[in-house]
Amino acid sequence: MLRLVGERDRDGLLKSVCDIAREMVSAEYASVGIFHRDGGTIRGLAWSGKPGTEAFAPPFAVLQPGHLADMLLDRQSLRLSRVSAESLGFDLPSLPTHIASLLCVPLLASTHIRGWLLLGNKLDSDTFNETDEQTAVALASDLALAYERLEDQERADEGLADSRDLAESMFEYAPDAIVAVNEQGRIVKVNAQTLKVFGYTREELIGEFVEILVPERFRAAHPARRQQYSSCPRRRPMGEGLELFGRRKDTSEFPVDIMLSPLETKRGKLMLSVIRDATARKQSETNVRELNRSLEAHVEELQAANQELEAFSYSVSHDLRAPLRQIDGFSRILRERMGPQSDPNSSHYLQRIQDAATHMALLLEGLLNLGRIGRQGLSIRSTDLHPLAAEVIEELKLEHPNRQIEWILEPLSFVQCDRILVKAVFSNLLSNAVKFTRLRECAIIRVSQRVEQGETIISVADNGVGFNMKYLDKLFGIFQRLHRPEDFPGTGIGLATVQRIIQKHGGRIWAEAELNSFARFHFALLPGIKDQVPAGIEVT
Repeated sequence: MLRLVGERDRDGLLKSVCDIAREMVSAEYASVGIFHRDGGTIRGLAWSGKPGTEAFAPPFAVLQPGHLADMLLDRQSLRLSRVSAESLGFDLPSLPTHIASLLCVPLLASTHIRGWLLLGNKLDSDTFNETDEQTAVALASDLALAYERLEDQERADEGLADSRDLAESMFEYAPDAIVAVNEQGRIVKVNAQTLKVFGYTREELIGEFVEILVPERFRAAHPARRQQYSSCPRRRPMGEGLELFGRRKDTSEFPVDIMLSPLETKRGKLMLSVIRDATARKQSETNVRELNRSLEAHVEELQAANQELEAFSYSVSHDLRAPLRQIDGFSRILRERMGPQSDPNSSHYLQRIQDAATHMALLLEGLLNLGRIGRQGLSIRSTDLHPLAAEVIEELKLEHPNRQIEWILEPLSFVQCDRILVKAVFSNLLSNAVKFTRLRECAIIRVSQRVEQGETIISVADNGVGFNMKYLDKLFGIFQRLHRPEDFPGTGIGLATVQRIIQKHGGRIWAEAELNSFARFHFALLPGIKDQVPAGIEVT
């Protein structure tokens, strides 16, 4: 049995079994056949017997009907006398036409038949006995196990070889340069990209100290760093926070990124350096820095222009209020002096002048408020929106005591906001809802809330005249109006103010509507925490 254990070749194993079997049971001939694991075809066949006739049959032969096939089907050993070679069902080399005695034993693996052991012509008797059969069965069992172990080992060796080939291919054709260095700091292996990047041949690098790839001004300090890494090896970038450079064969230098990894091998510890040419990255970083500087300069210019524009708007709006008051005041004085007997046309014109002055004053007040919102900081607090909206609704009820309005205020939660400015948002949106539902016999105004993707979304909806969605892009513009002034008076600044407030909070606002049916405005803010009122956060 030791001969079976020591065999490392399948064909040698089969031949050894043939020789051992003939010796142990005193047979003239011996043959072993092995099937492929998937069955059907014969993978190997060995024959031992009459001198000069030992041979191996070609693989992939097919077993024909006969004694061998019957024995394998029944999985039982056969002892036969006076058997013809033809009746075996397989053409064994140099087999006599007639065999005086025959012993056939199946090779049984754990779950299937792997082949057979055949012994022919008992030398010291006319037939094989039960002891011969038991010996052959034991030998066949050992053979089946040994053969499968060899197959498993071959598959493992093939898999290991494939893995080595794959690893070698990945190493050789990696997109980055890879250099393997031993504990003495000498290069033991490089890949194709290393040769391409640094300009050396493989023979020029193998065996050299790795400092050959380091610029001369850094070479003196490099061995100490290498030793420091060897004392505590781990996978990490080399020279974190430092500018690293490589040196080509032509002495030119270029920026690099290096990743270090320790590797245990049979030849000892190796250090793998994965080296990437960082020239493109450095150029990109330079371009980004230049672009950022340019953008910062543009931002400063825009901020200065905005400040000048806001200052100009404030100055103009403020300075125009005095002449408007004079126009309004002198118009009133003229109407009073003309008395009730004045010309009707003159009185009408004076009233038109007063109305225009009043409207202009409202426009200027709206512009001043819009400018103040842009300049003032925010006092952000966790604010309960429900009482805030309720407060605005009560104020509107007092302003419009004769309107029939169904107010629906659904539960609202806390958000992070400036309470005063968000109250102005509710005042504008709810006042618009009251204004644009005045043609309805029974107006319905609803305030609701939902939470989506970490945002609290507040909605103000009404059943008023709505608007045409194709003009949506004009809705939040200054002085943009979607209805005639004589039908629904206003300044056209309210929604622009609302948008400015919400955007200043970092939120969003949008609308949807259907003409002569409904309008819904939605704005989204970050949620707050109930019962938590932090100190005001000043945001400029």
